[in-house]
Amino acid sequence: MRFYADEQFDARSVAHLRRKHKVKYVTEFSLLRKRDDAFHHAQSRREKRILVTCDHDLASAKYPVNRHPGVLIIATKPQDYRTINAILDQVLRRFRTAAEFLRNQNHRFDDGLAACYQGGRRERGVGSSGKGRRD
Repeated sequence: MRFYADEQFDARSVAHLRRKHKVKYVTEFSLLRKRDDAFHHAQSRREKRILVTCDHDLASAKYPVNRHPGVLIIATKPQDYRTINAILDQVLRRFRTAAEFLRNQNHRFDDGLAACYQGGRRERGVGSSGKGRRD
């Protein structure tokens, strides 16, 4: 899969993701640094990449997911790369291709709980045990 990691995402998690996927990390490109959320949302859409972030503001309705490859929000507290990497592994086991990533949906992962959001409604979750559950 092709990902676009914004500045909120830890470099160690980018390295983890790059083991099996293509990742554009905005901190590696001077022209992309210090841009706002709207820019990164639009840029990832133009590049047909799944936007991956730790910024929960991107779940806002002002960043529509229609015609977007997908938005993956991992909002854990504290921001620990080991927790983020474990959640990434969980997500990547569930979605092996971009098509399986459920195009046009936001995915938000809070404190080890993986939840898929569509139109603000929680669809399903996966706890740290990896077992699916309905919320």
